[in-house]
Amino acid sequence: MNDPNTLKYNDGNLAYFGQAYTDWRNAEDPKDYEKVCAFGIDFNYLLENYNRPDYAIIDTLCKRIEELISK
Repeated sequence: MNDPNTLKYNDGNLAYFGQAYTDWRNAEDPKDYEKVCAFGIDFNYLLENYNRPDYAIIDTLCKRIEELISK
């Protein structure tokens, strides 16, 4: 929760931990699906809001994923 290396969004309910790459594929021709991005979301937040979508957090997550894919 207090890790300074974790990027937090939407009051800390969504966190980006980092990314990893597969090392068992062809390193000279990497594919987009070989990059894994790790996100975490607060489980209590999900339980409290399961029946009403939070479009702000969905939009933030989608934008961040699109940024990571385009790099």
